[in-house]
Amino acid sequence: MIIEEAIINKILFKDLFSDKHPSAELIKDILAYNLGPAVSEYILNIIVNPDYEVLSLNDYFKIKYQPDIVEAELDWLSDLGLFYDGYIYGQVVGSDDYGTTFNCHHPKMEVKLFIHDKTGKKKAFHENVLETWKLIKINKSDIKYFNNGTNITTTT
Repeated sequence: MIIEEAIINKILFKDLFSDKHPSAELIKDILAYNLGPAVSEYILNIIVNPDYEVLSLNDYFKIKYQPDIVEAELDWLSDLGLFYDGYIYGQVVGSDDYGTTFNCHHPKMEVKLFIHDKTGKKKAFHENVLETWKLIKINKSDIKYFNNGTNITTTT
């Protein structure tokens, strides 16, 4: 009999986090020591950000622009409708794990960032792997580029 992993986890952790299980403290210690820094950071950021939304494959997101993520001319991105209020945009294309299926709870996501081409007049893509907790889920319609057509050369 195959039981879905999510059901097993809910049953397993229900008593554990209510401290009803006699080995609850030991199991919590085992989990804490074996989570690893990426998962620990992911969980802590979800705790301090109650508005966090789980991302699905092909979801759109925004992330604060940082040159170490991708280098781009912010004026050009803004003209294209791909930069606003310090954020750049992208789309989730996978989870950065060894599995063959998408893991929406993985601490890192494979993404396509929306940037500009060499002329600054067309949208281009930059593939990257980013921490999941830094990605803020949005609707495609929140990205000005998609509301104005595909070859924006001036802002309105």
